[in-house]
Amino acid sequence: MLITLLKSKQPPLALTTVRADVGPVTSYIRATGRVTGLHDVRLGVALSGTVQAIHVTVGSQVASGQELLQLDDRDAEQQLAVDELAVGSIDTSITHQERTLRDLRADLAAGAVSRMQVQQAEENLASLRIQRQKTEAQVNQTRTRIQQLTLRSPITGIVTDIALRPGEVATVGQPIITVSDSENLQILANLEQNDVQDIRIDMPVEVSLDGTSGKTAQERVLRIEPAVRKEGSSSYTAAWISLTSSAQRFRPNQQVDVRVLIGSHAPVLRLPLEALSTKDGQTAVWTLNNGTLRLLPIQIGVIGDRFVEVRSGVSQDQPVVLAEGRSLEEGEPASEANAP
Repeated sequence: MLITLLKSKQPPLALTTVRADVGPVTSYIRATGRVTGLHDVRLGVALSGTVQAIHVTVGSQVASGQELLQLDDRDAEQQLAVDELAVGSIDTSITHQERTLRDLRADLAAGAVSRMQVQQAEENLASLRIQRQKTEAQVNQTRTRIQQLTLRSPITGIVTDIALRPGEVATVGQPIITVSDSENLQILANLEQNDVQDIRIDMPVEVSLDGTSGKTAQERVLRIEPAVRKEGSSSYTAAWISLTSSAQRFRPNQQVDVRVLIGSHAPVLRLPLEALSTKDGQTAVWTLNNGTLRLLPIQIGVIGDRFVEVRSGVSQDQPVVLAEGRSLEEGEPASEANAP
């Protein structure tokens, strides 16, 4: 409805009105959340070295065992080549020594050589076999080292963080790549300290992607951390919120808007929040009284996101003026434009 504000020597001012009605007053606590996997794995290297290549980017889907990062392995590969050549050379020597030993044993049987010569040949063969075992062990160690220079994902998930770039040095114990379990997602929401006391387990939660409040997922509060977290100069409490499998449009590390429903009161007499004004520090509303504007104090109850409960001062269907940023004066002539 519109009210035409009647002023002498001025064109009428059209103002919107609303009426108190009976309906629910819902209260929400808003927070920012981040989609996270139940099993975020922070991966580091087994050996320190220079990053040669990174095969994924933030947001990449990865499978268990997939290669993520490669450290510089040129020295190890060269060492492996040297070790494998050494094994091949020893194998050749062993083959030659085995042939020699067979010949010496035949000669010993014919009385052409001494027993000492055969024993020396046996010792030489045994020494070569020991040398081969040691060299083969060194080959296996080098192969293991090469494998350790490759970082692979232990789970199927999504890459949510990469801390280094090719050419930088990775050290043992340093988290380099984070992979989030994409099959089991929850939301980590940061709650203001003043809001925590109103939050309970299993409270309903509306979750939407940042900037797309029209599309929401209906979730619930799973748990609330007892300890207070600190981030810089700010303190907050972490609350974990469910994220069902039906909400597949959510991805790890996405920022989401969270609204926790902490109260719903119905039916009550209510007005939109934008209808409220103040008078002498008290809540009031603009109403019509015999054709003039009047600022009327009211008593309110539960304050929700869109509506406020009116306990006294306004009756149901009584027209209330929306100031909409205009400067109104009590006693100004006014009338409803569509009044009979």
